[in-house]
Amino acid sequence: MSSITIIPRSYASTTSSNLPNINIPPMRPAYLNPKPAPR
Repeated sequence: MSSITIIPRSYASTTSSNLPNINIPPMRPAYLNPKPAPR
């Protein structure tokens, strides 16, 4: 999980597009997530 923070944002965006949105980066709006983001 912590690796997501270490890797650059561009890589995180590419991973999110290919893999299911498990760890959605903060830059992604909540309404794009399949499940509501817990606050």
